[in-house]
Amino acid sequence: MDIIKGAMLLVVANEATLRKRTRFLDQDLNRSFPGKKNGNREEKIAYELKSLLQTVDFVISLHSTSTNTKDLVIIKKDTSGVNKLIKAINPLRVVHFPKGFGDGALENHHKAALAFEYGYHYAPATYNKSLRDIKKVLVSLGMIKGVSKSKAKNKTSFFSIYGSVDKPRGFKMKNIRNFSLIKRGDTLGWVKKEKLVATENFYPALFGPKAYPDIMGFKSKRLSNK
Repeated sequence: MDIIKGAMLLVVANEATLRKRTRFLDQDLNRSFPGKKNGNREEKIAYELKSLLQTVDFVISLHSTSTNTKDLVIIKKDTSGVNKLIKAINPLRVVHFPKGFGDGALENHHKAALAFEYGYHYAPATYNKSLRDIKKVLVSLGMIKGVSKSKAKNKTSFFSIYGSVDKPRGFKMKNIRNFSLIKRGDTLGWVKKEKLVATENFYPALFGPKAYPDIMGFKSKRLSNK
């Protein structure tokens, strides 16, 4: 890509974990912000990154997942900068993590930051989708040449997290489709022969058997489209 205006900074935040193909060494980096100057490895990285964040206008945090989640943008703040990025990307879904959920994430520490959750770990499709949408943002900002499509392809759906579902020891999760409505009484999975069911209606977000050690995933409500 030839940058014709401005500058783009690409940071591989945790190179050691990339080499070892593991999520983290001491703790999840995306739960470590704002970090600590004399903390553990990830806390030190977060502390340094937070200072770097203040030097840029927009931030995109790239992620992959073990869940069946694709084309999802995560936001912490509803600002003009964030909405400008969403408009350029035109994702299928946007989920808002309010205060109390994901507060240690990078996107909670910049006024115009969001995160991509675009597919499975190490999958070429995840990489390719991320690259395409980064280019959309750069075109919209006039940083690279290209044509911004005036007609939106996706009708973006907006969700907001309001809770999580605990995962008991020995739990076997049903194959749950993220962002498809779960109704009260629907089966979530089993502990041995005991069936666990939903206690209310909700839209599952980032549900997956290997997503989190202590929760199945997050509960969200669907919002009116902007």
